[in-house]
Amino acid sequence: MKRNKADIGQILLIIGGVVVAMLIIFWVLRATGVLKRSGNDTVEQAAQLFAGYSDAAVANYDGNTVSGDDVLDCLDKYTAAAGVTVTVKTKADSTGTSYSSASKYIAPSATDNKYINPKGVFEGKVKKNSNNVVTEIIFTQQ
Repeated sequence: MKRNKADIGQILLIIGGVVVAMLIIFWVLRATGVLKRSGNDTVEQAAQLFAGYSDAAVANYDGNTVSGDDVLDCLDKYTAAAGVTVTVKTKADSTGTSYSSASKYIAPSATDNKYINPKGVFEGKVKKNSNNVVTEIIFTQQ
């Protein structure tokens, strides 16, 4: 059986269409997998946030030196939850000021004793209750 050039062109067009369709399907499945992993990561982070602030979430603060930016981030994250207090001791306010869900940090002027310098250096300490749940994070400016 002899095929003409038009038949061969149609066959190549069909093969090309199948390849393009397979690439689109691959791309959609891959994108869905990425979105699923991203969604799983978000759910995991939310669960960690509401499950008593496990060691992994606050381990980088305990006994380590962090920047003032990290202290400000910590204030944003952890004072939103009831039961967690963040205490910040600056060089000008050595007794420290405690912040919680009831009393948020509002950035004062740079001359205020409670001002947290984003470029400052702080040492962190994490306190837990008898159930090993984080109750307080203390930052002391160095």
